[in-house]
Amino acid sequence: MPVVTRVHPEENIIVHRATGQLEIDDITRAFDNAMADPDFRPGMNSLWDLRNAAVHSSPDKLQELVTHVALSRDRRGTRYRLAIVAQDSVLLMLADIFKALTGPLSFEVRIFRDDDEAWNWLRQGSTSAA
Repeated sequence: MPVVTRVHPEENIIVHRATGQLEIDDITRAFDNAMADPDFRPGMNSLWDLRNAAVHSSPDKLQELVTHVALSRDRRGTRYRLAIVAQDSVLLMLADIFKALTGPLSFEVRIFRDDDEAWNWLRQGSTSAA
């Protein structure tokens, strides 16, 4: 599986680590699988580590992903932070497009080149009641 997902309830963060060739459907599947995890709670922050992945997408497929996320708002929650970690210029461009498309939605997206910076930003925005 190109995406390994782990829910960290103690930090209120979902971590998706992708490797190899990745399609938008793989991202959608990982998004849905995270919500099925018994430790998932609506509104958890999310980290997508794409440093070791190559994402293949068309504008239509990217829009489908954004629409899927928007329609899942009741289950996924709102007012969370989503960090995308990427280093490849194509992935950074796709992440920027995703960020622009999700602008009207009720969560915040930031793009990072460094994993530690992404984690720090997510922890600052944690709403965990632990």
